[in-house]
Amino acid sequence: MAPKSLRRGIAGVALSIVAGSVCAHTQYLLRDELLCDAGQQLCLRGWLIHDPHNNHIELSARVQKSGVPGTMTITLIGETPGKHRVSTSLTLEVRGDYSEIVSAKIMPQWPFETQWRIDGLHFEPANEE
Repeated sequence: MAPKSLRRGIAGVALSIVAGSVCAHTQYLLRDELLCDAGQQLCLRGWLIHDPHNNHIELSARVQKSGVPGTMTITLIGETPGKHRVSTSLTLEVRGDYSEIVSAKIMPQWPFETQWRIDGLHFEPANEE
């Protein structure tokens, strides 16, 4: 039987290889970056990732600029392995508070190998009555 330190070393290397292969294909669409709508009414800072292993797109961010409640929509454009162009969107209601946490997860209907990019952020302020 191999010495204990050698077994630990082999286990560590194996774990590193497995962890690296699992994480290697995560597609970062936003990495702790600022994303604003065209009119700069709403800005978010955070992460938007596509995890092909679970085929989901996940947003985790904070409001950096707003002041008014409303509906935000992030539009994503993708290209499937067959070179077809597809799109999806992630829509959320926001209160508009500074540093408000916004998070959501969607599962696009296209293959997990689809390569995604952010097309834009749209913000529609709520009607004040």
